[in-house]
Amino acid sequence: MKKTFLLICLAAIAAASAETISLEVSGNPAFRQYSANAKVEPAFKSIQNECGDFAVAPVSLSPKKDTKYFVAVCTMGGSASTEFQILSSGRGKSKVLLEDGGYGINILPKQHNGLRDIAVTEGNAGYCTETRYRFNGKAYRPYKRKSCLG
Repeated sequence: MKKTFLLICLAAIAAASAETISLEVSGNPAFRQYSANAKVEPAFKSIQNECGDFAVAPVSLSPKKDTKYFVAVCTMGGSASTEFQILSSGRGKSKVLLEDGGYGINILPKQHNGLRDIAVTEGNAGYCTETRYRFNGKAYRPYKRKSCLG
């Protein structure tokens, strides 16, 4: 009985933890890469128009299956960040929910308006900042910013 309870608790903790997505797409099998002139589905047109070459990976923001969510990343970037978009695609419509730059995304367990919160980290050797975003029903908006360095 104790063992079963412990296993259930561990499973719940694992499910509630943040999912981390590295924006380093080179050699990352989660990302599918596209060239600037590739024919792409409508959901990816905005990132293709902005970046040319880009890469896309699915991301789990909601338990609902009628909409798919993606992180789309420009395959070139600077020392402090890589430009990315969080996209939704469903029911024949696509939308950019967040556009930012960073080197890592954490999909947090807490939800607002049906989608999980997101934390984006950016920086270089001199600074590191984490910005947290909440979904307001239409797009992600920042609600908290702090230094990663302590």
